[in-house]
Amino acid sequence: MDADRFRRGSELLERIYSDPSDDGARAVYADFLASDAEEEERERGALITLQLAKTTRKLAKDEKALEAKLLKSNKMVWLGPLVDLLVARGLKYARGFPEHGAFPEVAKPEVIARLTGHRRWRTFRTLDLRGGGERFASLLAHDALHSLEELVNVRANGLTGFVDEAPRALSRLLIENSIHQLPPGFLDGKGVPRLHTFGFSSPWGENVSELAPFVSSTLGKQVTRFEVAHSAEAMPQYRRWAPALMKTHYASFRVSALRSWQQGASFTFDGTRDGDRWKMKTAYVTTREDRDRFKHLADFAKRTRKDLKSLELRVPSFYTPAPSALTALKNALGDVPFKFKK
Repeated sequence: MDADRFRRGSELLERIYSDPSDDGARAVYADFLASDAEEEERERGALITLQLAKTTRKLAKDEKALEAKLLKSNKMVWLGPLVDLLVARGLKYARGFPEHGAFPEVAKPEVIARLTGHRRWRTFRTLDLRGGGERFASLLAHDALHSLEELVNVRANGLTGFVDEAPRALSRLLIENSIHQLPPGFLDGKGVPRLHTFGFSSPWGENVSELAPFVSSTLGKQVTRFEVAHSAEAMPQYRRWAPALMKTHYASFRVSALRSWQQGASFTFDGTRDGDRWKMKTAYVTTREDRDRFKHLADFAKRTRKDLKSLELRVPSFYTPAPSALTALKNALGDVPFKFKK
Protein backbone atom coordinates (compact mmCIF):
# COMPACT_ATOMS: atom_id res chain seq x y z
CA MET A 1 0.00 0.00 0.00
CA ASP A 2 1.44 3.39 -0.96
CA ALA A 3 1.86 6.14 1.63
CA ASP A 4 -1.00 8.31 0.32
CA ARG A 5 -3.48 5.44 0.37
CA PHE A 6 -2.37 4.40 3.86
CA ARG A 7 -2.84 7.96 5.12
CA ARG A 8 -6.27 8.23 3.49
CA GLY A 9 -7.37 4.94 5.07
CA SER A 10 -6.19 6.09 8.50
CA GLU A 11 -8.08 9.37 8.15
CA LEU A 12 -11.30 7.57 7.22
CA LEU A 13 -10.95 5.20 10.16
CA GLU A 14 -10.35 8.10 12.52
CA ARG A 15 -13.64 9.64 11.34
CA ILE A 16 -15.42 6.41 12.26
CA TYR A 17 -13.76 6.07 15.66
CA SER A 18 -14.38 9.74 16.44
CA ASP A 19 -18.11 9.28 15.81
CA PRO A 20 -19.18 5.60 15.70
CA SER A 21 -22.78 6.66 15.00
CA ASP A 22 -21.83 8.22 11.62
CA ASP A 23 -22.89 5.64 9.02
CA GLY A 24 -21.87 8.03 6.26
CA ALA A 25 -18.24 7.71 7.33
CA ARG A 26 -18.56 3.92 7.30
CA ALA A 27 -20.02 3.96 3.79
CA VAL A 28 -17.16 6.12 2.50
CA TYR A 29 -14.65 3.73 4.08
CA ALA A 30 -16.41 0.75 2.47
CA ASP A 31 -16.11 2.39 -0.96
CA PHE A 32 -12.44 3.10 -0.28
CA LEU A 33 -11.78 -0.56 0.60
CA ALA A 34 -13.62 -1.83 -2.49
CA SER A 35 -10.70 -0.74 -4.68
CA ASP A 36 -7.97 -2.15 -2.43
CA ALA A 37 -5.38 -4.53 -3.87
CA GLU A 38 -5.77 -6.90 -0.90
CA GLU A 39 -8.69 -9.36 -0.96
CA GLU A 40 -9.05 -9.18 2.83
CA GLU A 41 -9.59 -5.42 2.64
CA ARG A 42 -12.11 -5.73 -0.20
CA GLU A 43 -14.01 -8.32 1.85
CA ARG A 44 -14.05 -5.92 4.78
CA GLY A 45 -15.58 -3.27 2.54
CA ALA A 46 -18.18 -5.79 1.35
CA LEU A 47 -19.15 -6.60 4.96
CA ILE A 48 -19.54 -2.92 5.85
CA THR A 49 -21.77 -2.38 2.80
CA LEU A 50 -23.90 -5.45 3.58
CA GLN A 51 -24.39 -4.60 7.23
CA LEU A 52 -25.18 -0.97 6.50
CA ALA A 53 -27.84 -2.18 4.06
CA LYS A 54 -29.23 -4.43 6.80
CA THR A 55 -30.10 -1.37 8.89
CA THR A 56 -32.69 -0.29 6.29
CA ARG A 57 -33.91 -3.54 4.70
CA LYS A 58 -33.88 -7.32 5.01
CA LEU A 59 -30.94 -8.96 3.32
CA ALA A 60 -31.62 -11.42 0.50
CA LYS A 61 -30.75 -15.07 1.06
CA ASP A 62 -27.50 -14.84 -0.94
CA GLU A 63 -26.52 -11.67 0.92
CA LYS A 64 -27.04 -13.37 4.28
CA ALA A 65 -24.89 -16.27 3.10
CA LEU A 66 -22.13 -13.88 2.02
CA GLU A 67 -22.26 -12.01 5.34
CA ALA A 68 -21.93 -15.27 7.27
CA LYS A 69 -19.04 -16.41 5.05
CA LEU A 70 -17.14 -13.15 5.46
CA LEU A 71 -17.51 -13.20 9.24
CA LYS A 72 -16.55 -16.85 9.58
CA SER A 73 -13.33 -16.23 7.68
CA ASN A 74 -12.35 -12.83 9.03
CA LYS A 75 -14.08 -11.74 12.22
CA MET A 76 -11.08 -12.45 14.45
CA VAL A 77 -8.55 -11.07 11.92
CA TRP A 78 -10.45 -7.79 11.63
CA LEU A 79 -10.12 -7.22 15.38
CA GLY A 80 -6.50 -6.25 14.82
CA PRO A 81 -4.62 -6.05 18.14
CA LEU A 82 -7.85 -6.57 20.12
CA VAL A 83 -7.69 -10.23 19.09
CA ASP A 84 -5.34 -10.71 22.05
CA LEU A 85 -8.13 -9.80 24.51
CA LEU A 86 -11.39 -11.03 22.96
CA VAL A 87 -12.80 -14.51 22.41
CA ALA A 88 -14.63 -15.71 19.30
CA ARG A 89 -17.72 -16.81 21.22
CA GLY A 90 -20.15 -13.94 21.46
CA LEU A 91 -18.23 -11.70 19.08
CA LYS A 92 -20.68 -9.85 16.84
CA TYR A 93 -20.28 -7.24 14.13
CA ALA A 94 -22.78 -4.54 13.20
CA ARG A 95 -22.46 -1.95 10.46
CA GLY A 96 -19.12 -3.51 9.57
CA PHE A 97 -17.35 -3.19 12.91
CA PRO A 98 -17.28 -5.23 16.13
CA GLU A 99 -20.00 -4.18 18.59
CA HIS A 100 -20.40 -7.08 21.02
CA GLY A 101 -17.49 -8.90 22.62
CA ALA A 102 -16.46 -11.07 25.56
CA PHE A 103 -13.20 -11.25 27.47
CA PRO A 104 -11.36 -14.49 28.26
CA GLU A 105 -11.35 -15.90 31.77
CA VAL A 106 -7.58 -15.37 31.94
CA ALA A 107 -5.79 -12.31 30.51
CA LYS A 108 -2.20 -11.18 30.90
CA PRO A 109 -1.76 -7.80 32.64
CA GLU A 110 0.66 -6.59 29.96
CA VAL A 111 -1.92 -7.30 27.23
CA ILE A 112 -4.62 -5.40 29.14
CA ALA A 113 -2.24 -2.44 29.65
CA ARG A 114 -1.25 -2.40 25.97
CA LEU A 115 -4.86 -2.32 24.77
CA THR A 116 -6.20 0.16 27.34
CA GLY A 117 -7.42 3.23 25.47
CA HIS A 118 -7.07 1.69 22.01
CA ARG A 119 -9.31 3.48 19.51
CA ARG A 120 -10.80 0.23 18.23
CA TRP A 121 -12.83 -0.07 21.46
CA ARG A 122 -14.93 2.92 20.38
CA THR A 123 -17.28 0.86 18.18
CA PHE A 124 -18.20 -1.59 20.96
CA ARG A 125 -21.65 -1.30 22.53
CA THR A 126 -21.64 -4.43 24.72
CA LEU A 127 -18.91 -6.20 26.66
CA ASP A 128 -19.17 -9.39 28.71
CA LEU A 129 -16.41 -9.50 31.33
CA ARG A 130 -17.21 -13.15 32.24
CA GLY A 131 -16.32 -12.51 35.86
CA GLY A 132 -13.40 -10.18 35.22
CA GLY A 133 -12.89 -7.28 37.61
CA GLU A 134 -10.04 -5.34 39.11
CA ARG A 135 -7.45 -6.12 36.44
CA PHE A 136 -9.73 -4.51 33.82
CA ALA A 137 -10.58 -1.39 35.88
CA SER A 138 -8.35 1.05 33.97
CA LEU A 139 -9.39 -0.30 30.58
CA LEU A 140 -13.10 -0.02 31.41
CA ALA A 141 -12.78 3.50 32.83
CA HIS A 142 -10.92 4.88 29.79
CA ASP A 143 -12.87 7.29 27.58
CA ALA A 144 -12.32 4.90 24.64
CA LEU A 145 -15.23 2.95 26.15
CA HIS A 146 -17.49 5.90 26.97
CA SER A 147 -19.80 4.84 24.10
CA LEU A 148 -20.30 1.39 25.67
CA GLU A 149 -24.01 0.81 26.37
CA GLU A 150 -24.03 -2.57 28.14
CA LEU A 151 -21.50 -4.08 30.54
CA VAL A 152 -22.35 -7.50 31.97
CA ASN A 153 -20.81 -10.07 34.31
CA VAL A 154 -18.26 -7.62 35.68
CA ARG A 155 -17.06 -7.89 39.27
CA ALA A 156 -17.70 -4.82 41.39
CA ASN A 157 -13.99 -4.10 41.87
CA GLY A 158 -13.71 -3.51 38.12
CA LEU A 159 -15.86 -0.38 38.48
CA THR A 160 -13.52 1.73 40.61
CA GLY A 161 -13.14 4.21 37.74
CA PHE A 162 -16.93 4.70 37.43
CA VAL A 163 -17.33 6.90 40.48
CA ASP A 164 -16.42 10.34 39.10
CA GLU A 165 -18.54 12.25 36.60
CA ALA A 166 -18.11 11.12 32.99
CA PRO A 167 -20.26 11.29 29.82
CA ARG A 168 -20.72 7.52 29.62
CA ALA A 169 -23.46 6.05 27.45
CA LEU A 170 -23.75 2.99 29.72
CA SER A 171 -27.44 2.10 30.13
CA ARG A 172 -27.32 -1.52 31.38
CA LEU A 173 -24.97 -2.92 34.01
CA LEU A 174 -24.98 -6.41 35.53
CA ILE A 175 -22.39 -7.12 38.21
CA GLU A 176 -21.35 -10.64 39.13
CA ASN A 177 -21.17 -10.24 42.87
CA SER A 178 -22.85 -8.36 45.70
CA ILE A 179 -24.26 -4.86 45.58
CA HIS A 180 -22.51 -4.00 48.84
CA GLN A 181 -19.14 -4.62 47.14
CA LEU A 182 -19.59 -1.73 44.72
CA PRO A 183 -16.92 1.01 45.05
CA PRO A 184 -17.61 3.82 47.56
CA GLY A 185 -19.46 6.62 45.81
CA PHE A 186 -20.72 4.45 42.94
CA LEU A 187 -24.33 4.61 44.14
CA ASP A 188 -24.25 8.40 43.74
CA GLY A 189 -24.65 7.68 40.02
CA LYS A 190 -22.33 10.44 38.79
CA GLY A 191 -20.18 8.05 36.77
CA VAL A 192 -23.15 6.37 35.03
CA PRO A 193 -25.58 9.20 34.21
CA ARG A 194 -27.59 7.21 31.63
CA LEU A 195 -27.88 3.94 33.52
CA HIS A 196 -31.49 2.68 33.58
CA THR A 197 -31.03 -1.09 34.04
CA PHE A 198 -29.03 -2.54 36.93
CA GLY A 199 -28.71 -5.98 38.43
CA PHE A 200 -26.46 -8.89 39.15
CA SER A 201 -25.74 -12.45 38.15
CA SER A 202 -24.60 -14.81 40.87
CA PRO A 203 -24.16 -18.57 41.15
CA TRP A 204 -25.02 -18.44 44.84
CA GLY A 205 -27.86 -15.94 45.13
CA GLU A 206 -27.70 -12.64 46.95
CA ASN A 207 -29.76 -11.87 50.01
CA VAL A 208 -32.84 -9.84 49.21
CA SER A 209 -31.96 -7.52 52.11
CA GLU A 210 -29.40 -5.93 49.78
CA LEU A 211 -32.19 -4.46 47.68
CA ALA A 212 -33.46 -1.78 50.09
CA PRO A 213 -30.18 0.22 50.38
CA PHE A 214 -29.83 0.22 46.60
CA VAL A 215 -33.43 1.30 45.95
CA SER A 216 -33.06 4.26 48.33
CA SER A 217 -29.73 5.41 46.82
CA THR A 218 -29.41 8.11 44.17
CA LEU A 219 -28.58 5.51 41.54
CA GLY A 220 -31.39 3.26 42.75
CA LYS A 221 -33.88 6.07 42.14
CA GLN A 222 -32.41 6.71 38.68
CA VAL A 223 -32.76 3.07 37.58
CA THR A 224 -36.09 1.92 36.10
CA ARG A 225 -35.40 -1.80 35.63
CA PHE A 226 -33.76 -4.38 37.89
CA GLU A 227 -32.44 -7.79 36.81
CA VAL A 228 -31.41 -10.76 38.94
CA ALA A 229 -29.90 -13.98 37.58
CA HIS A 230 -29.31 -16.87 39.97
CA SER A 231 -27.99 -20.31 39.24
CA ALA A 232 -26.87 -23.51 40.96
CA GLU A 233 -28.63 -23.94 44.32
CA ALA A 234 -29.91 -20.37 44.67
CA MET A 235 -33.61 -21.26 44.36
CA PRO A 236 -34.57 -20.25 47.93
CA GLN A 237 -33.14 -16.72 47.49
CA TYR A 238 -34.59 -16.51 43.98
CA ARG A 239 -38.14 -17.00 45.24
CA ARG A 240 -37.82 -13.94 47.51
CA TRP A 241 -36.68 -11.50 44.86
CA ALA A 242 -39.79 -11.19 42.67
CA PRO A 243 -42.15 -10.28 45.57
CA ALA A 244 -39.56 -7.80 46.88
CA LEU A 245 -39.15 -6.10 43.49
CA MET A 246 -42.92 -5.80 43.14
CA LYS A 247 -42.84 -3.40 46.11
CA THR A 248 -40.34 -1.01 44.47
CA HIS A 249 -40.88 1.92 42.10
CA TYR A 250 -39.29 0.11 39.15
CA ALA A 251 -41.20 -0.08 35.87
CA SER A 252 -40.02 -3.61 35.11
CA PHE A 253 -37.82 -6.41 36.37
CA ARG A 254 -36.51 -9.86 35.50
CA VAL A 255 -35.64 -12.58 37.99
CA SER A 256 -34.25 -15.87 36.74
CA ALA A 257 -32.99 -19.04 38.36
CA LEU A 258 -31.13 -21.39 36.07
CA ARG A 259 -30.10 -24.92 36.94
CA SER A 260 -28.18 -27.46 34.92
CA TRP A 261 -29.96 -29.51 32.27
CA GLN A 262 -29.39 -32.60 34.41
CA GLN A 263 -31.01 -30.95 37.44
CA GLY A 264 -33.96 -30.30 35.25
CA ALA A 265 -35.57 -26.94 35.98
CA SER A 266 -35.32 -23.21 35.50
CA PHE A 267 -37.66 -20.29 36.12
CA THR A 268 -37.82 -16.77 34.75
CA PHE A 269 -40.12 -14.01 36.00
CA ASP A 270 -40.66 -10.90 33.86
CA GLY A 271 -42.70 -8.23 35.58
CA THR A 272 -44.05 -5.05 33.96
CA ARG A 273 -45.81 -2.43 36.04
CA ASP A 274 -49.33 -1.49 34.95
CA GLY A 275 -50.57 1.25 37.22
CA ASP A 276 -50.28 0.00 40.79
CA ARG A 277 -50.24 -3.68 39.81
CA TRP A 278 -48.04 -6.02 37.76
CA LYS A 279 -48.37 -7.97 34.55
CA MET A 280 -46.26 -11.07 35.14
CA LYS A 281 -44.85 -13.47 32.58
CA THR A 282 -43.07 -16.56 33.81
CA ALA A 283 -41.27 -19.19 31.78
CA TYR A 284 -40.74 -22.63 33.25
CA VAL A 285 -38.32 -25.05 31.59
CA THR A 286 -37.89 -28.62 32.76
CA THR A 287 -36.72 -31.98 31.49
CA ARG A 288 -38.98 -33.86 33.83
CA GLU A 289 -42.17 -33.41 35.82
CA ASP A 290 -41.32 -31.24 38.79
CA ARG A 291 -44.33 -30.68 41.02
CA ASP A 292 -42.14 -29.05 43.66
CA ARG A 293 -41.31 -26.14 41.32
CA PHE A 294 -44.99 -25.66 40.52
CA LYS A 295 -45.72 -25.57 44.22
CA HIS A 296 -43.26 -22.67 44.53
CA LEU A 297 -45.08 -20.85 41.71
CA ALA A 298 -48.44 -21.41 43.38
CA ASP A 299 -47.01 -20.09 46.67
CA PHE A 300 -45.77 -16.99 44.82
CA ALA A 301 -49.18 -16.45 43.22
CA LYS A 302 -50.96 -16.75 46.56
CA ARG A 303 -48.59 -14.28 48.26
CA THR A 304 -48.70 -11.65 45.50
CA ARG A 305 -52.12 -11.94 43.85
CA LYS A 306 -53.35 -8.64 45.29
CA ASP A 307 -50.50 -6.98 43.35
CA LEU A 308 -50.98 -8.99 40.14
CA LYS A 309 -52.95 -7.76 37.16
CA SER A 310 -52.29 -10.93 35.16
CA LEU A 311 -50.05 -13.98 35.04
CA GLU A 312 -48.85 -15.80 31.93
CA LEU A 313 -47.04 -19.13 32.17
CA ARG A 314 -44.98 -20.57 29.31
CA VAL A 315 -43.54 -24.07 29.18
CA PRO A 316 -41.67 -25.95 26.41
CA SER A 317 -43.77 -27.78 23.85
CA PHE A 318 -42.36 -31.14 25.00
CA TYR A 319 -43.48 -30.67 28.60
CA THR A 320 -46.98 -31.04 30.02
CA PRO A 321 -47.48 -30.07 33.67
CA ALA A 322 -49.59 -32.31 35.84
CA PRO A 323 -53.26 -31.17 35.78
CA SER A 324 -53.25 -31.00 39.58
CA ALA A 325 -50.30 -28.56 39.48
CA LEU A 326 -52.13 -26.21 37.11
CA THR A 327 -55.30 -26.45 39.18
CA ALA A 328 -53.37 -25.51 42.33
CA LEU A 329 -51.85 -22.53 40.53
CA LYS A 330 -55.25 -21.31 39.28
CA ASN A 331 -56.73 -21.66 42.75
CA ALA A 332 -53.85 -19.66 44.22
CA LEU A 333 -54.41 -16.87 41.70
CA GLY A 334 -58.11 -16.50 42.52
CA ASP A 335 -59.62 -13.92 40.15
CA VAL A 336 -56.29 -12.90 38.58
CA PRO A 337 -56.41 -13.53 34.78
CA PHE A 338 -54.22 -16.49 33.85
CA LYS A 339 -52.81 -17.67 30.50
CA PHE A 340 -51.03 -20.94 29.86
CA LYS A 341 -48.90 -21.27 26.72
CA LYS A 342 -46.58 -23.83 25.18
